[in-house]
Amino acid sequence: MGTIELPPNHKRVISVTARTVEKELNELEIVLSQKKNDSNIKKIIHSFSDEERNYLLGKIGELRKLNNIMFEALNLDSAEITEAQIVKGKITYLWTVLVDSKAKALRGYGDLPENLASVLDNHINNSLEIISKLN
Repeated sequence: MGTIELPPNHKRVISVTARTVEKELNELEIVLSQKKNDSNIKKIIHSFSDEERNYLLGKIGELRKLNNIMFEALNLDSAEITEAQIVKGKITYLWTVLVDSKAKALRGYGDLPENLASVLDNHINNSLEIISKLN
């Protein structure tokens, strides 16, 4: 089967759909492929047997294949972004989240004793110091 050309508006929407499917499949594979938790922040409780996990991973592979076939058959557009754009965007986002988590920014949540505010801000400032070196 050869490629076809969708009208530009349709092509744009379906390109985003295909890229979204790919992104979600990647995330599903990551979750299902983890044998242990590498983070204290988020713990994944394994609820599938190895057989169920392998079945799901197989179906995810099938979906990925179908998504790629559609992508090529409809001559869809890839998203193009540089590593620098991704890294700078993530760094900016992290900076904003951390600054918004300083004690002074949390006043709307109630009073925080000065000694706790100092400890919190120290943790936040240490992270901000490292992030500033990423730019």
